[in-house]
Amino acid sequence: MSNQAIWLIVLLGLSTVFGLYRKRTEGRITLATVSPAQEWAPASSPEHQAASPATNGAPKRASTLHASIKELKFGQALGSDATLVQFSSAFCQPCRATRLLLEDVASSTPGVTHIEIDAEAHLDLVRAMGVTRTPTTFILNGQGDIVGKSVGLPKRLEVLNVVEAVTANA
Repeated sequence: MSNQAIWLIVLLGLSTVFGLYRKRTEGRITLATVSPAQEWAPASSPEHQAASPATNGAPKRASTLHASIKELKFGQALGSDATLVQFSSAFCQPCRATRLLLEDVASSTPGVTHIEIDAEAHLDLVRAMGVTRTPTTFILNGQGDIVGKSVGLPKRLEVLNVVEAVTANA
């Protein structure tokens, strides 16, 4: 067998493994499991300031999202029980499906709001939040703390389960 054939087989194997990984992780909701005081410290807190020199320009912690959203004027307030914040772009096909899903969940659940943020128009917020792909969805509780994050088209049942858990604790 020639070297070219071996490289082709290796390349096909790596591509298959990567594709299976993406299929498995696409749209999964990652829950915030660390206490807010440890992981989601606001940018002005001593914990964040002490960690800042070591980060060397790394994206800010996800807790700064709700502060940044409150600073921006969307003409829409955060939900009383939960907020579904979606970062999307104009030509993103999964973003359209995500918008329909999140709007449906928000309209069918009292106290839940959906806010869509155009990633191209809010690059500072995208960088601060470490958003690398669209759609990216953050799930916030009634206090504006991040309780979950999904990259890609989220699964309806997972969104409903997280929203139900958040609204039950509200």
